[in-house]
Amino acid sequence: MAGNRGELRQGYGDIMVTRRKRPNYFILNDGSDDEAPPEDRIQETVESEASEPNSSVNTPAAAEPEILPSESMSQTQVDPILPSWPSSVPRLRSQKRARPAPATAWLWDHFNVTEVNREWIVKRTGKRELTDRDIRCAYIYKTGAQCSWKTSDSQRQTSTSNMKLHLEKLHSIFAPRSQDTSGIQKAQPSIANLLTKKEALSPQELLEKNILRWIIDDKQAFTTIELPSFQQIFQDIPGITLPFRSRSTLKRRLIDSFDTQRQQLKEELAMSCKSIALSVDIWTSKNQLPILGVMGHWLTEDFLYKERVLEFTELQGIHSGENVATAIHTMLSELDLQEKLITITGDNAGNNETMVSELFHGLQDTAVEKDKIQFEGLDSYVRCIAHILNLIVKDILRALKSGNTKEAFAVCDDIQDGKSVPVQSALAKLRILTVWINRSPQRRQSWKEVCKIMNLPGKYIEYDVETRWNSTFRMLDDGLTAKAQIIRFVSFHPELQSFTDNDWSRLSQIHQILAKFNELTLFVSEKRPQISLTVPLYYDLHDL
Repeated sequence: MAGNRGELRQGYGDIMVTRRKRPNYFILNDGSDDEAPPEDRIQETVESEASEPNSSVNTPAAAEPEILPSESMSQTQVDPILPSWPSSVPRLRSQKRARPAPATAWLWDHFNVTEVNREWIVKRTGKRELTDRDIRCAYIYKTGAQCSWKTSDSQRQTSTSNMKLHLEKLHSIFAPRSQDTSGIQKAQPSIANLLTKKEALSPQELLEKNILRWIIDDKQAFTTIELPSFQQIFQDIPGITLPFRSRSTLKRRLIDSFDTQRQQLKEELAMSCKSIALSVDIWTSKNQLPILGVMGHWLTEDFLYKERVLEFTELQGIHSGENVATAIHTMLSELDLQEKLITITGDNAGNNETMVSELFHGLQDTAVEKDKIQFEGLDSYVRCIAHILNLIVKDILRALKSGNTKEAFAVCDDIQDGKSVPVQSALAKLRILTVWINRSPQRRQSWKEVCKIMNLPGKYIEYDVETRWNSTFRMLDDGLTAKAQIIRFVSFHPELQSFTDNDWSRLSQIHQILAKFNELTLFVSEKRPQISLTVPLYYDLHDL
């Protein structure tokens, strides 16, 4: 071993490898006595060794004989002793830096991508692509359901703004550089906060939104915005422009607004609704159109009660159970609620039983997995308790032979023609009186004059309507309050039958009974009624 060292020493001449000089960390670290980080230390050492005149390797003296090319270091077969460099640390500063990842690369960790054979055109370049990609959010809710938000390359056109906005607004997932560096993770906002967050609109956008709301809420004619006096209002306000000047433009904006809100409703249901109950009703509008209304009721994963209008449309054809079932099935398919429906609440009309049966068979026939359908037809049909109360009231009034509004109109016609009228019940007399007053402007004036003479309220008594719940109670309540005015008015109109003391006593008794039904109807018509309250409600009715 000693011989080998001697031969090696002779091969290098008088050149000796000595221990390297310890780096001056005070200078390298800008005045700090601590040892520099590994990367900075290695790079600074390499540079200092390349530029330092007093190298740790001694050069031969000038007096020594010149070394022949064959004897030089470059011709030796022994590898020089070099520092051991970590594989992960670059040796020189001049090494080319790797290209950084795109700023949106993190987005794709939160989306599932599926390639599909679908042609599309890149709008920016006009290039035709033969394959497209469906992109769906991979976020999983606490319930185990996956977020339904999706897009595609053909829709986003190389833009990732909507993907980023979706993650930030709906899931509170932000780009790494925008996360809080304090080490405290922000709590994920509840679904309620996400859904109630208001969008920031410009004054012009707010104006358009409020005009649309005003047109709908107050049932304004579309031609209102074409009126010169209406347009002049906005012409006189600097910086404000009327968003639309014609009814056709207004109609178009309303349709666009409806489509936008319909899509938002669909996304809200997909995000927060796991099962839903419907309440359904059909009525005739003032312009004689059959209207189908459907309300949806559900609880979010945070147990927050939600209700939304899901359908408000003209019902095509007759009001048969089959037609209603078809309309509701179409709505459920549009909003992806086929598997989420659990119950339907409606009145006791005979066509509702047919409707729920037809809807059950329709859902079963179109379902991919039949066992996922929660709706069970008649077993999932809940009869409206408020409507049941109204039916009970009708039976009570029928037993009292109180008559109805149609009969009251016929009696008023006979009185107008001077015909004799048979003796009426107390409640029928009150109804005939209210119809008689309201049918003539002169008699309305006469009522006001009587009330003014007596220095009593001149409120008109509204007659009851069969389809308007508790309207008979309200007519009785107003009639008993205006007892003195009624007695005086009838004394001026001998064509009307007068009220006896027995009549007033009978009206008071009926009022007392109907007051309880009015109270219970208002109770079950509150914003959040509970089906568990129906049993004590029936006990209250039994005690009357």
